[in-house]
Amino acid sequence: NTEVTAARAHPDGIALDTTAGEISGTHLLVATGRRPSVTALGLDAAGVETGPQGIVTDAGMRTGNRRIYAIGDVAGGAQFTHVAGYQAGLVVRSALFGLPARARTDHIPRAIYT
Repeated sequence: NTEVTAARAHPDGIALDTTAGEISGTHLLVATGRRPSVTALGLDAAGVETGPQGIVTDAGMRTGNRRIYAIGDVAGGAQFTHVAGYQAGLVVRSALFGLPARARTDHIPRAIYT
């Protein structure tokens, strides 16, 4: 990992000055990722803890308030539609049928988009 200290026009397109030297190219892609937007929801009043990755849950997707679950991107972890679907199944199993549910993400397919 290195830190970008400056970006500037270059004869080939763009150049980045980094703490490890210069990198130049024809294009620059800025991929900033996603962050859950939970700060204005007042979740603390409901006993729901939040953190940098979103809403804090246990392995069964329950929050600090036993009546509230969080799934998908807002619950941190892998941010894929199929992960949210898997988590939804766990919540239905737990909330509607009272069956124990524990998320295991080691078997879920992952992808890196470039």
